[in-house]
Amino acid sequence: MPLRLSDGPVGALVAFATDGAPLADDDVDLLTSLGDQLSAQLQLSELAGSARAAASAELKALQAEIEPHFLFNCLNTIASFIRTDPDRARVLVLAFADYCRWTLARPGEFITLAEELKHIGSYLALEQARFGPQLEVEVDAASEALEVRLPPFLVQPLVENAIKHGKTDGPLRLVIRARVRRGRLRVTVRDNGRGIAREAFERVLEPGVGEGDGAGLGLANVHQRLTAFYGEGVRLKSGGFGTVVRLDVPV
Repeated sequence: MPLRLSDGPVGALVAFATDGAPLADDDVDLLTSLGDQLSAQLQLSELAGSARAAASAELKALQAEIEPHFLFNCLNTIASFIRTDPDRARVLVLAFADYCRWTLARPGEFITLAEELKHIGSYLALEQARFGPQLEVEVDAASEALEVRLPPFLVQPLVENAIKHGKTDGPLRLVIRARVRRGRLRVTVRDNGRGIAREAFERVLEPGVGEGDGAGLGLANVHQRLTAFYGEGVRLKSGGFGTVVRLDVPV
C-alpha cells in the first residue's frame, strides 16, 4: 500500500502472511484504510512544515526592516546627548547596540515574552530620548506571562506601529499589558492616538496590501506568522479613544 505526499509516493506499507497464504479481503481493506490514514497524517505534517517555513521567511523579512530613518534619528539623538548629557548618551549607545544586535540576530523559533519585552525596552529607550515628554510608556506584564514562550518579533512591530502612527495633539501614551487567562497569553498594545478604522486595519492584513508601507508590512507580517503558528491572527479595537491591538495565543 503506497504512502503519499502531495507530490507523489514516499514509501509503502507492506504486509504478508507468514504461512504464504493470500491476505483475506478484510485484511486488504484494513491495510487500505490504514495506508490512507497514514498518508493523510504525512500530508498534514507536510503542510505544518510548510507553514513553519513560511513563518520563518516572514520573520527574516521583518528583521530586514530596520528603517534608515529610524537609524538616522537614533544617531542624531545620541549625538545631541553627547554634547549635553554624556552619561545619557552612553546609555543610549548601549540601547542602540542591543536593538541592532537583537534585530539582526537569528533568535530561536520561540523566545520568552520577557526576552521580547527586553528588546522592546531598548527600542523605547531610544524613542523616549527622541520625543521626551511627548511619549509616555507603561509596561504591565504579570510574572506568569513573562515566562510564556512565543515566536519572536510579535509584539515589537505593534509597539513601533503605535509610535509611528498613533498621532495625537498631546503626549502619546502607550500601554503594553500582558496577562495569562484560561491557558492563553493575551498581550495588548494600547495608544491614545486617533485610532484606525477597522476596514483599513483589515485591508492592511490582506496578503500583499501592506507591502511598501512600513506599518502595514509589520502588522501583516505579525498577522501572517500568528496564523501560521496558531491558526489565528491579531485583533483590533479602535475608536476615538485610540487603538488597541491584541495578541491572544495559547500558552
